[in-house]
Amino acid sequence: FEKELLRIYSTGKSSGISKYNYIDYSEWQNTNANKNLILRQKDYWLNVFSDNIKILELPIDYTRPASFDFKGKSVGFCINKKDLSGFHELLNEREMTLFMGFAAAFSIFLSKLSNQDDIIIGFPVSGRPNANLDKVLGAFVNTLVLRSRFGKHQTLFDYLTKLKENVLNAYENQNFQFNDLVETLNLDRDPSKNALFDAMLSMPNQVEPTVDIRNTNILHKHEDDTAKFDLSLFVLDSGNNYELIFQYCRSLFNESTINRFIEYLKNVLYQINNKVNKQIADIDIITPYEKHQILNIFNNTTVDYPSDKTIIQIFEAQVTKSPDNIATYTKNEAITYKELQYRINVLANIIRAKSNTNNKAIGLILGRSVEMIISIYAILKAGCYYLPISTDTPLERIKYILKDSECDIIITQKKYINKVDSNVQVIDIESSDIFQEAKSKEYVNIKPNDIAYIIYTSGTTGKPKGVMIEHHSVINRILWMQKNYSIGLNDTILQKTPYTFDVSVWELFWWSFVGGKIFMLEPGGEKEPELIKEVITRNCINVIHFVPSMMEVFLDVHNNSGNKNKMQSLKYVFSSGEALKPNHVNSFFKLFTSDFNVRLINLYGPTEATVDVSFFECKRNTEYKSIPIGKPIDNTQLYILDENYKLEQPFGVIGELVIGGVQLARGYFKQKALTELKFFNSPFEYGRKLYKTGDLARWLPDGNIEYIGRVDHQVKIRGFRIELGEIENCLENHNSVKESVVIAHEENEDKYLCAYIVSNEVVNVDKLRKYMSGLLPEYMIPSFFVFMDNMPLTSNGKLNRKALPKPKLKPGSEYKAPSNETEKKVLNIWANVLKVDTSEISVSDNFFTIGGHSLKATILLSKIHKEFNSHITLKDFFKEPTIRNVSSLIETKEESKFYSLKINEIKDYYTISSAQKRLFLLQQMDQTSTVYNIHDTIYLGKEIDKEKI
Repeated sequence: FEKELLRIYSTGKSSGISKYNYIDYSEWQNTNANKNLILRQKDYWLNVFSDNIKILELPIDYTRPASFDFKGKSVGFCINKKDLSGFHELLNEREMTLFMGFAAAFSIFLSKLSNQDDIIIGFPVSGRPNANLDKVLGAFVNTLVLRSRFGKHQTLFDYLTKLKENVLNAYENQNFQFNDLVETLNLDRDPSKNALFDAMLSMPNQVEPTVDIRNTNILHKHEDDTAKFDLSLFVLDSGNNYELIFQYCRSLFNESTINRFIEYLKNVLYQINNKVNKQIADIDIITPYEKHQILNIFNNTTVDYPSDKTIIQIFEAQVTKSPDNIATYTKNEAITYKELQYRINVLANIIRAKSNTNNKAIGLILGRSVEMIISIYAILKAGCYYLPISTDTPLERIKYILKDSECDIIITQKKYINKVDSNVQVIDIESSDIFQEAKSKEYVNIKPNDIAYIIYTSGTTGKPKGVMIEHHSVINRILWMQKNYSIGLNDTILQKTPYTFDVSVWELFWWSFVGGKIFMLEPGGEKEPELIKEVITRNCINVIHFVPSMMEVFLDVHNNSGNKNKMQSLKYVFSSGEALKPNHVNSFFKLFTSDFNVRLINLYGPTEATVDVSFFECKRNTEYKSIPIGKPIDNTQLYILDENYKLEQPFGVIGELVIGGVQLARGYFKQKALTELKFFNSPFEYGRKLYKTGDLARWLPDGNIEYIGRVDHQVKIRGFRIELGEIENCLENHNSVKESVVIAHEENEDKYLCAYIVSNEVVNVDKLRKYMSGLLPEYMIPSFFVFMDNMPLTSNGKLNRKALPKPKLKPGSEYKAPSNETEKKVLNIWANVLKVDTSEISVSDNFFTIGGHSLKATILLSKIHKEFNSHITLKDFFKEPTIRNVSSLIETKEESKFYSLKINEIKDYYTISSAQKRLFLLQQMDQTSTVYNIHDTIYLGKEIDKEKI
């Protein structure tokens, strides 16, 4: 057998004696000489794949099946060889084969299509060093892989040189079998994908034309029932033409998408054909038609708006139109537009007297109230801008924000004065004489491009950063909303979003543009689904906003309860802050059936672009694969660019979403370098800026945009925008922490933070959590802490995030079993909410140290209310969040029901007996009498108005 192999190697010819078989070849492979050859080739391939292997992510049309189903189809097209004369010349000049040329074009095409800089394709070759072995052993095919990396400034010629080298090396090392390579690499196997690569290139040596190719402009179809890969390209030389065939998995792509792919591949081939040594980044796959649609149709949003007005001017114009309309109210008080304007003017004069200048930050540390509305409008009237600070913000963080924003005046309430630094001037909004008659009215010249507010967001540098938004941007945003989802004099907006979220901006101002009113939900009420429903029903709320995660809780609570026909007043429900999912939409329309005249609108936008920049209205009885973030709003442009920010991405191709238009922020306060990095000059409009969102998205053919995820490590959890670097910075400032990494995990559509820590010594988690809570808000405290000896690294020394272990729930204290039926039932509810086994939770465990957070606490208490008909407030729960304490509270409330008025449902009015009526009439004749004494009654944590009984 070796003599026959030697003859083939030396002469290229066999003896013609076919007496050997594959067993002989296998035995030969096991000789020492061949083993050494195989080991050398194995080392070569392991070096090629020594670092992280990136999975090809093509823009698919359908959800990927759980396992690859091999359902295939083919579409072909022809290119005349004359049209690729430059392509041929370039290959000849660089001594490259035709296969190398098409491999280069196919790899560039896949890189552009996936927006990835590391592409792996497979290609079939003979399994032996010499094709004449086929005459001895019969046909045997091996698979080789070609890995292409695209540098940011790599030129086409440099890339072709490197690709040629890689192809030759692959051929020289083809004895090491593909299956052995996959096994050696020990790849994580995904049954929905192939091992190592999902795109194949094949160029058969001899082919027969499968169709009439005389007309090179006609596409033709190959009805092929199977596909081995996501996408395969076959290139056939059929004389004067190349016949190219895309074989694709029809469970992933529809035919119209493949037809677009054909145009993209042609664009790559024709640009290589030009023989211009351009950078790979400058090779453009988008078609002229798509570019026209994106630039001139999808982004045709220009409309007139009062860019010469300010927010306070629009409000005051409305006061003139409807002075006696209710403007804002709570469950305890209500004031008209005229009264509101009076109080605004008084407070504005006080601010002016203390500030002695305009265009400066005035801080707010207030609970949700009428005073909060007065303060915000008064700050604008004084020519300043408001700086909202949560009452829950840790003191150290407040000090940093005040110093960074150069804020030396704070409007607050008595109960929050201890959070204010002694160096800051304080205006106590609850002072008894604050709204006495103003001595004078001082008017300030406010300009539309003056700052209206600064909101501080989580920062990549470890410190929060202030985003500056101007008056005219807010006006454009609200007038778009009014045009598309109009409200009027009789409509009411529920103000439930904390004012440190930019979503609150339209809640705070929209009503005042049209003479409507705003109801101020009590502080903390945004976490109480039952209270929200009651407030909507009792106050005829027409407009409300939900973060999707909170909307899910709200819908879950009320879909499983009675009295679904309440909340009939709702007209618009807006959702934003994180990804809205199809199950949210389905649950929404399950609760709000066709009997309700209510619309659900998905909004998207970063703080840096005045709340929202796109919208998508969800439709009833529609099956969504995902919920788009929609189309740009008025005077806003949206683009999806590649990593070089030079090219618009075509339909379906993932890129970074960037924003242009009048809604862009002025920038970050006192951070010029960061502003210039994130706000860059637009290549589409001279003198305009674009903002890099860091969000990955793609265009859909109908002009809607689909949100995909993040470019960086920023996350949104329960609507909170979090830079993980800020949490890591906080941890590494702790004396015992040597190194830290914070990851956002997701399980069962629930996101949570986990901190991985390398420490210098043993660290007490409770003390570490307490340390962090003094510097960071609650939503930035990780749910889990995992201590490690060292961080896992890749072969090139970078952090291997994939190797970080998923956290496991561990009892926070010595295990204690439930001691009665109530504790057993509560334990089952905890396990259900935390999605763990009951054996993993002790009745003395702290809910927040074993994976709980505030939203899960809301879900927990809702389930407890349903199970026990016992309402426990979040405030009570936070005091001691253990199963034992909750069970004790439930039992206490059960006992108290024997001694208190039991009301099954909060109502506007309650039926009383004839005896009560007589006693009431007697009391009305003698107001000093105690014959009829109605006590204030507390039930379910809510005060019942005795005047309505």
